Amino acid sequence: MSTSVARLSTEATSVEFVGDSVRVLLADGREISAPLAWSPRLRDASDAQHANWRLIGRGGGVHWPDLDEDVSVNSLLGLPTRACGRKGAASRVTVETIRQALLC
Repeated sequence: MSTSVARLSTEATSVEFVGDSVRVLLADGREISAPLAWSPRLRDASDAQHANWRLIGRGGGVHWPDLDEDVSVNSLLGLPTRACGRKGAASRVTVETIRQALLC
């Protein structure tokens, strides 16, 4: 009997906006979604501004140049990000910590 192990990846491959949420698609097939209310710049942006994005850091994040907005995959997953000053220290993941990570 063989067992396959799924390889998880935090590399973003695509972004889409669905209703009041931003959805980031990952290379391993997962989808991460967050409410636009957590990012006022994305919430208030036009469809054209939403459409103008690019991957940064080898898929580690998404940048919207028209908005000067960056969102990291780690922040969406509630993982520590160095840009937020949490240098690798694990913390309890809550809705509030995810919201703070999105806004850092």
